[in-house]
Amino acid sequence: MGLLRKMVLGGDDPLKRPIVAPKPSDEEAMAIHRLRVRRENIGRTLTMAFMLRAKRAAPVGSGRSGQPASVAIIAAPGEEGACALAAARHLLQYGLDPAIAVAGERDAAGQGVNEGLECLEAIGAAITALHNAKAAERFAGSLRPGAELWIGAPPPEAGGKNETVAEAARAVACGRGLMTIRVEAGGEFRCPAPSSEDFVFRPDAEPMTRERSRAVDSIAQETYRIPGTCLMENAGYWTAREAFFMRAEAASSGRAEGGSGRVAVVCGRGNNGGDGLVAARMLAWWEVPVEVFLLGTAGALSDDPARNAVLAVEAGVPIREMPDAGALPILEAALRERPLIVDAILGTGMTGEVRGLARDAVAMLLDARRAGAPVLAVDCPSGMDCNTGEPLGICVEADATVTFGAPKTGFLTEAGRSRCGRVVVADICLPRRLWTTDGQASAGESSGDPPGGGRT
Repeated sequence: MGLLRKMVLGGDDPLKRPIVAPKPSDEEAMAIHRLRVRRENIGRTLTMAFMLRAKRAAPVGSGRSGQPASVAIIAAPGEEGACALAAARHLLQYGLDPAIAVAGERDAAGQGVNEGLECLEAIGAAITALHNAKAAERFAGSLRPGAELWIGAPPPEAGGKNETVAEAARAVACGRGLMTIRVEAGGEFRCPAPSSEDFVFRPDAEPMTRERSRAVDSIAQETYRIPGTCLMENAGYWTAREAFFMRAEAASSGRAEGGSGRVAVVCGRGNNGGDGLVAARMLAWWEVPVEVFLLGTAGALSDDPARNAVLAVEAGVPIREMPDAGALPILEAALRERPLIVDAILGTGMTGEVRGLARDAVAMLLDARRAGAPVLAVDCPSGMDCNTGEPLGICVEADATVTFGAPKTGFLTEAGRSRCGRVVVADICLPRRLWTTDGQASAGESSGDPPGGGRT
């Protein structure tokens, strides 16, 4: 599978070493990870584009949200269907109620479609089974005027029964003048670079403690069947998007001029570091010069962070391993150039005093920021008690913090506000039931985010 990649460290760096490839027994898990990553990115991109289309379609002064009357999704076995169901989950998250139908028998649907169906059923979505073309025609005929129909199935020339069912629905929808979109899942997919006009969803969630945040994350995965891979992919996307705009702002202001627009992502070994690795991959997709500084070795990473390290290297991201304090001069030298720093060292679960390599790295980030480098914290500034806002011995001071699902209680304290900077609450597709108190969450949507600031 070509999973083994050399780390690009440059020069004669004595710490040059290979990224450790997954063991052969982990090959299947890595393959599933790749598929989940692609499905999540396609699903999110489809949904954001739909919401922006809808907003632009609203008549000026109408007071309408601009959303079409409805959106319907047909998913057939295969990757197209799995991507369509990922999009359905995002639509539900945004407060829409898509009509969802599945073509074909469930026992032949495959891992991706069944995974998507399990999640949607746990959320409470209604799903229609389409066993033949007549059922598909009735489904398409029941859609309201102005609806869109998304078809997650191979093209009709594939010639299978499920393709015939999906084509029957498409023909009826087209005959009624409805927009139809065919979901494509072949080849590599890279999220488009961010635009200030993107549709952005902000969960209007009450602040959470670390304990509540941890419980919500666990329930999302265990009860609602959302893979942790998907949550991490969304976290990395919104982190990268924020970094993309902060980098542009820093470059225009001259604050990061020494770094020539570079981004340094400093990662710990846990899920916070995994979020940072996803963000680094996204930035590389968008042709942003980025490198990762890993506190530890890639071989010591587990599960999703390890797999995301492989994907980051495949995207061309140099990863500099720092197994001990003797390697920290590499980080210190890089930070002297005043890049935009993404702090992905420690997450919200930290409770004890920061020690060892992490403490040394946090101290370097503090020095770099005082020297003019802008800092973006992932979920919370490393070393901050997210319940109280107080430092756990030492704490990063950030210009902005992109936090996931809900603000943390410590962000509202005097101590926390001064360390978090501007707080951006990002949606990672945690089911609405987990963060709303009355079932009527505000989308907090925006289109036309000002680059580099103003997004709350």
